[in-house]
Amino acid sequence: MEIDPSREKTPVASEFRPSFWLRSYRGDHGLHNHAFHQFLICLDGHLNLYTRAGDFVLAKDTGVVVGRGHTHEYFVEGTASLLVVDVAEGAWGDLEGALRQAKGVRSLPVSPGLADLLRHSEPSSGRAEVSWQPSGRYVDAFRRALGAIVRPCADDRISAAISRLEARHELRPHLDLVAAEAGLSPAQLSRLFNRHLGAPPGRLARARRLEHAARLLVATDCPIAAIAAACGYADQATFTRAFSRRFGLPPGRLRRMQGSAKTD
Repeated sequence: MEIDPSREKTPVASEFRPSFWLRSYRGDHGLHNHAFHQFLICLDGHLNLYTRAGDFVLAKDTGVVVGRGHTHEYFVEGTASLLVVDVAEGAWGDLEGALRQAKGVRSLPVSPGLADLLRHSEPSSGRAEVSWQPSGRYVDAFRRALGAIVRPCADDRISAAISRLEARHELRPHLDLVAAEAGLSPAQLSRLFNRHLGAPPGRLARARRLEHAARLLVATDCPIAAIAAACGYADQATFTRAFSRRFGLPPGRLRRMQGSAKTD
């Protein structure tokens, strides 16, 4: 059974509690939008998401948040299992500013804390959709883990460093320079990233470069070797290994999947 996005339930705006769903997606789903914010986190498989803010590739332990009213569509070759969380506008108010800055759509590098939570939300086999009602403790933990990703820290220096890393996702950033521009020493930068994001700055930089490479693969006809060089990799083989570790498939296969989606 395939999911019909037009039949998805819309939370009442005054409700605080989000709606949790475990869903299995397949095929091509046309343009649609929602009257709520939607968090999509991939548990298994691969999903290509297309938005006006850019194209995203979701693989295991990667995700995206699509802001209220932002049109999007997606394509899945085979089947992808996702945790889908619908959140009414204003319910998680501190995320609103981050979403506006990201043109309503933002990728979510899944932190170790959130990954631990996801291990307790595996979809039931044979079911295309399950309305999941986690405990209040789980919801609170999920909210904290997600908030640490979308709006990492009230410390403006961390926000500045993240902005600089994301602005340079096509290059291998010099972390000493990123730290200096944010008013930090390299040691402070590393310590604050580990404290608030659960990962060092280099890991976020690598994730952003590979996400940028995935967008180039699905949105352009540039040779893979050229994309590897543009994203700061010394050669195509090194890029392919890093890309395969991140997304679970090599860049050439992702491009072929994208080509089959366009011709369907």
